[in-house]
Amino acid sequence: AEGATIYYTMDGSDPTDHTNGAVMSGNTLTLNGEEGGQLTIKAYAMAEDKSQSEVATYTYQFSQNAGGVTASIESGSLVSNGTKVNLMSDVSDAEIYYTTNGSSPIENGRKGTIVEINGTPGGSFTVKAVAVANNTPGTVATFIYKIKERPTEPTASPSGGTLTVATRVSLSSSAENIYYTTDGTEPTKSSALYSEPILINRTTILKAIAVSEDGEVSEVSTFVYTAAEKAATVESTEED
Repeated sequence: AEGATIYYTMDGSDPTDHTNGAVMSGNTLTLNGEEGGQLTIKAYAMAEDKSQSEVATYTYQFSQNAGGVTASIESGSLVSNGTKVNLMSDVSDAEIYYTTNGSSPIENGRKGTIVEINGTPGGSFTVKAVAVANNTPGTVATFIYKIKERPTEPTASPSGGTLTVATRVSLSSSAENIYYTTDGTEPTKSSALYSEPILINRTTILKAIAVSEDGEVSEVSTFVYTAAEKAATVESTEED
């Protein structure tokens, strides 16, 4: 009410107790507390020529996460390119803004909850996110991910060329498994698994990928083998 003074406590104690040193007055206050903790405000109003109001109680629960944002994949995890991270908030009616270029999400953030990791294999990928409720941003949370190295692409011996006889081609890689095709199509983890040298007896486009134990896939290697043309049929001539 106009002209009224509000007295309150932020520790749950009685604001009407005149001996209570925790009593404050005003109509604006900042909520601070431990992550996951609670804060109880008790308040009443006093106005001239009026009796004091009833005591009102307001309880707030603080987010369990720094900045009010958490991620479905823990910061510091080793992930593959293409991995999707789900950003979540337990702050009431909050919207999440994030960046992936190291800048502040408060100033430059994109609104959303799904972030796809896409960076240099062996490098890191940083997500900064903030929960915004009632046009007020929380503390910026930072999540850093290490991107898995890709295995080196397979090598072949021989690595292509013109063949005059049927040849067995050996594939090798530092990765645990190699998958290949001999019809020119792109190999996948469902293609033939290399286990022994491959017989090449005609013009063939051999393609192969290496797959590490943790599922990382290399670039595709391509080897082209061309069957040599047959020599002309032998002819004989008769001389008198």
